[in-house]
Amino acid sequence: MGRIALPVASTADPGTPPVTTPPVTGPPVTSPPPAPRVSLCAVSTHGSCRSTVGARAVRVAARLDRRATLTLSVQAPAARGKRATKPVRVLSRTAARGTTVLSWDRRVGRRAAGHGTWTLVVTATAGGRSTTARLRVRL
Repeated sequence: MGRIALPVASTADPGTPPVTTPPVTGPPVTSPPPAPRVSLCAVSTHGSCRSTVGARAVRVAARLDRRATLTLSVQAPAARGKRATKPVRVLSRTAARGTTVLSWDRRVGRRAAGHGTWTLVVTATAGGRSTTARLRVRL
């Protein structure tokens, strides 16, 4: 905690001007940097559901306001009457400020992603803070 200094007047001689002590200040208070901003610019699917596995990809363009680590996770569609499944991390990369394109090959682990509406979760992390953007893609 910082100290508070009060002005002290000298009482020795009435003709002398009062002497004041300067206030004592502590270190400046700094707040943590704000979370990075991430915005999803575009999405495109290459190939169709009936094409070969090598031709399937979902590309997501993410725009960052500063250098951050981008993590792309996918969440499978919920089964009928069930809750959504836990997101699975697909890739993570450090990206510079500006637009970065992330590509998902429509695979979860070693298996091809099935038909349905998948949720792509892009998380940007910088300075201990993170921001998440979600996008739904139908395969």
